[in-house]
Amino acid sequence: MSSFVFSGIRIIQSLGVEDPPTGDQLRDWLQVRLGEPDQKRVELFDAYNKLDLLGDLEGIADRLEKTGFLPIIQFETHGNESGLSLASGELVPWWELKPYLARINALCGLNLLVVGSACFGDSLSSVLEPHEPAPVWGCIGPVGRKSPGELKETWKKLYEHLVLRDQTDFREILRRSSIGLFHQECEYRFWPAEWFFLVAFKAYVENHCSDMSVADRVDDVIEHIWRRSPEAQISDHAKAQIASELSDWKKQFLNLKPKFFMEDLFPSNSQRFPIEIDKQSVLRMGS
Repeated sequence: MSSFVFSGIRIIQSLGVEDPPTGDQLRDWLQVRLGEPDQKRVELFDAYNKLDLLGDLEGIADRLEKTGFLPIIQFETHGNESGLSLASGELVPWWELKPYLARINALCGLNLLVVGSACFGDSLSSVLEPHEPAPVWGCIGPVGRKSPGELKETWKKLYEHLVLRDQTDFREILRRSSIGLFHQECEYRFWPAEWFFLVAFKAYVENHCSDMSVADRVDDVIEHIWRRSPEAQISDHAKAQIASELSDWKKQFLNLKPKFFMEDLFPSNSQRFPIEIDKQSVLRMGS
C-alpha cells in the first residue's frame, strides 16, 4: 500500500436541522486534542446546497495550487448509491463530484484521502473510467448505515492514530481504528486508488474486450478508415490484426494504468502504485 501526505483536515458538513451537528463535534474534539497552533489545521465548512459544496471543493483546489495546503476531506452528509444528500434536499451524483476530487488529486500528486459518513468506495467506483485520472488516493467510509454516534467514535479513533499520534504505517492506523481493507468483512473500509483502478479496468475488459464488443469496434475502425480514404482496401488479415489489438487486455492495461495514476505528471507513481495482474484476477475484482 502506498503512503500519502496531508496538511490538515477540511470537514464539509451538510446536514438537516434534525441531525446532530457531527461535523462541529468532530472539529471541536480535534481542535481541543491538537492544542498547539503548529499542528495540523482543522477547518469546518457548512454547505447548504450543491453550489456551496462544489464551490468549496473548487476553493480547496485553488488554495492547494497557490499554497500547497492539502487537507483530508471529511464529508459529514447523508448519501446513498447515487450520491451525497445535502441539507437543501439536493443530491450531488457521484459522477458530478468526481471531477472536483480529481482536480484536487492531480494538483497534489495523487495524495487525496477522502473520509465520508456516507458509503463512498463502492458507490464512487461505479462512475470511474480507467483512462481518467484517479479522483482520490483512497477513501474511508462505512458499510451500510451507521448512527451518528457510531460514526463519530470511529472517526475519533482514526484521527487519534493518524493525526494525534502521527503514526506512519497506514495499515496499522486502519487496524487500530477498526477499519478494514476493501476485501475484508468490516463495518468500515478503506478503498485505495489501486482498487478503484482494478474495478474500473474490470468493467473496461467486460465492456470492450468481449468478442461481440471487439467485432463492433473493428467495424467502427474500418468505417473511420473508409470515411478518410473511401478507396482503401482492408483485407481479412488486416481486420484480424485490428481485432487482435483491440482484444489484447494486457496491452490495454499497460496503456491505461499510467493515465489513471498520472505517471506523465508524476513519474514516481509508476513505482508508488505497482500493480501486476492476470485476466482471471481482473474478472474476479468487485464480484
